[in-house]
Amino acid sequence: MAGPLTGSPRASAPLTGQVTADVAIVGAGFTALWAAYYLVQARPSLQIVLVDAQPTGSHARAQRASGLTSLTARVPSRFGRSYGATAVGRLQGALIETVDALFAVLEAESIEAQARRGGSIRVARHPAQERRLAALARGQQRWGAPPQWLEGSALRDRVHIYGATAATWWPHTATVEPGALSSGLAAALRRRGVRIFGDTQVLEIRSGQLATALGDLHAPVVIRATEDSSDGAVRPVGHRGQLPVSSAAIVTEPLPSEFWGAVTWRRGESLSDAAYPFVRAARTRDDQIVLGRRTPGFGGGPLATAQVDGLRAVLRSWFPQLSPDVAITRSWSGVAEWPRDCCASVNLDQASGLGWIGGFADHGLVPANLAGRILRDLVLGGSGSRLTDLPLVGWPTPCWEPEPLRWLGTRGGYGSYRLADRVPRSVARLAPDQPRG
Repeated sequence: MAGPLTGSPRASAPLTGQVTADVAIVGAGFTALWAAYYLVQARPSLQIVLVDAQPTGSHARAQRASGLTSLTARVPSRFGRSYGATAVGRLQGALIETVDALFAVLEAESIEAQARRGGSIRVARHPAQERRLAALARGQQRWGAPPQWLEGSALRDRVHIYGATAATWWPHTATVEPGALSSGLAAALRRRGVRIFGDTQVLEIRSGQLATALGDLHAPVVIRATEDSSDGAVRPVGHRGQLPVSSAAIVTEPLPSEFWGAVTWRRGESLSDAAYPFVRAARTRDDQIVLGRRTPGFGGGPLATAQVDGLRAVLRSWFPQLSPDVAITRSWSGVAEWPRDCCASVNLDQASGLGWIGGFADHGLVPANLAGRILRDLVLGGSGSRLTDLPLVGWPTPCWEPEPLRWLGTRGGYGSYRLADRVPRSVARLAPDQPRG
């Protein structure tokens, strides 16, 4: 079994020579793993091959992103404007059911990934965030899955975050350790004969073939399921469909029981706030806190000391009971693809056999699982599937603006975020001797 906040990466050899398969998938992150899992589960005779630019295939990304990740099931409002409330309600229902589907796989494959259902709490710490939170709650209500509104003692009974004035609690969320989940899924695929090639740079994707640096992969169905821009896979000519966005995270040392008693965070909820961009946090089984947020820039890798200190300061603004020098045992950053309209999509052109799946960004692991099952039905031609007519199927992802407009817009957006989320001094100011909210 995987230990806390770790995966068990197994190196994958690169693809060399001429290889044939029934389905070729570019990438070995969660979208690729789920797609391959459900395809081979439905049709065990399929020859499926995954290729990834990282030396350790799927595990390299999982290790970089290791930490508890919220399995949220949320629906972008843009689907509602295009398809209406009924269709989006079906999508929301499918996402909620997917949490159960994911747990079923964990049980069936004996994957120990610290999975825990506790719902999610999203807090507001000043009036602007409270208005934003209320608007988000109204949107969820339109899709038939309203969250519970928390204030006063009801909020403090679940978690005591300094300065929090209101929050929502939504039950359809769990936390999972993605390094262990990725390793477990990859192991399950290998047991079923799925081949995973790491350290394989894809040079060209075309109908029926992947051209790589050391060989070619031939398959009638070719799926691009790359989730970040560091994987080295080629993009279509003129590609501006995705924006690489960095996220940074830290993990604290195990915290004492006195701290947990003071903050009343004991039911396994994932936490986030209503800021732009929002912060996420989760409690591990070892009583550590994993906290992360999106950051300006397009790179991944180790965090600089200033970045670690910044995230530690955010953590202490939530929980001032923590020591200013609370130990950080791990820190990292990774890159995810962010679509222009924030909407995920699944596409398969039946004539060419070319498909694309992705755009999940900060929506959690649930949409990746659902998309894998959708792709299974599209590839196998399952008639009457209730999944293939969901709004994200065939969704036309718009392009980002050409450079430098894309870069300038992104930087300007982060500047606007900072202005919009300036916490009032009465909330933000912390002194060692002041009352701890």
